[in-house]
Amino acid sequence: MGGRIKESKNERLYYCPNKERSWVNAPPKYDEKWDRKKGCQMKRSLNIPRTDALVWSNIMTVLQDSDYLKQKAYLAIGGDKDIKEEQAKEMKLQKKLKTKLQSIEETLAQITTNRLLQDVDEKTYLKTQENLHTAKADV
Repeated sequence: MGGRIKESKNERLYYCPNKERSWVNAPPKYDEKWDRKKGCQMKRSLNIPRTDALVWSNIMTVLQDSDYLKQKAYLAIGGDKDIKEEQAKEMKLQKKLKTKLQSIEETLAQITTNRLLQDVDEKTYLKTQENLHTAKADV
């Protein structure tokens, strides 16, 4: 699609410049020069100001009617279902990890209490404490 604006002739048109450009690449033979069956079959042109106004008004209508755009974006993302499922999985995992961390901390407190009461020997206490700290770091 090409455009031509000639103020002297009051000409403002969009048109197909295929016929003009085909002469540059391979000039036709003399007997084919005026044959209308060659090149683009679009013989009409569009008024530039009217076409631009029409396109601009349609763009503005679509942008103002943002429900259409929101719906397209919503469908492109995949809707709300996937997001809610992901959030539920994350919350479940977070709750599980909090419970596990709390259990490890309670066990650490219990083993320390047992050591202070001398219910557990030093070697067992140190090994158990080391294992619990490793498990806590993993969580």
